Amino acid sequence: MGVEELPADEVEPEEFVRAWVEAFAAGALSGDTTEMRALSSGECFTCNSFASSIEDVYAAGGRIEADGAYAVLTSTEERESENSTTAEVVANIHLGPGQSWESAGADPVDFESDNEWSFFLIMEEGSWRVRDIGVDHLPADEVQPEELVRAFVDAYGAAISSGDTSRLQELSLESCEVCADVIEELDDIWGAGGKTEFGQVPLVVQGQVATSPDDADDTVVTFEARRSAGTTTMASGADPISVPAVTETWILQLVVTDNRWRIKDWLVE
Repeated sequence: MGVEELPADEVEPEEFVRAWVEAFAAGALSGDTTEMRALSSGECFTCNSFASSIEDVYAAGGRIEADGAYAVLTSTEERESENSTTAEVVANIHLGPGQSWESAGADPVDFESDNEWSFFLIMEEGSWRVRDIGVDHLPADEVQPEELVRAFVDAYGAAISSGDTSRLQELSLESCEVCADVIEELDDIWGAGGKTEFGQVPLVVQGQVATSPDDADDTVVTFEARRSAGTTTMASGADPISVPAVTETWILQLVVTDNRWRIKDWLVE
């Protein structure tokens, strides 16, 4: 019997997170994300994004290889929770070393990194599930800029899927005009009874992420973001508008505010 089938009072949150990381590692090397998804809530956008990215690689004839395990959990720390039906575990995870091939015939990309992720667990039908994985609340010196960018992309995808722009607002400064425009547009659509539908994982970071200092305070992160095809319904009763899939170059300017990385500017090419 797996930990996903056991009652939450029989499984420590840190033990559950360890099982999730092991399932994530196994899925990355095999392409089979069944166990990883079983340990995740259906509402965990980051979990779905990780799983779908792995599935897309293998479906395209690519693969992921590592010198040993793909991901190794090196330490965990359970944080104080608001109630008995939720838990938060901060985990240090080492990825790689290894290589990934995005598709058949693609050039290999080397990877190896140390990461600190916060796992937010909830109880579903009496058992633990991973509800979210994030880094945005951690101090800036504990988070790499590219990690914050991936959290921002996940938050944008979640906002597209649900209309909830709260996390997108938390990650961006009010001075970020493009951020404000995107948030306002989504709020207007969903507030009018409309919706935006772009599949289970609307946005993914594609390829490598390039980071460079802009000045003493800012950092610029450049990468490709792929949005799946979908539809936008501007208001209740309106006809859906088809929107094609697109791959864009995003340039995000990050700044440390109150010891947290936040998005200061956003350029799309």
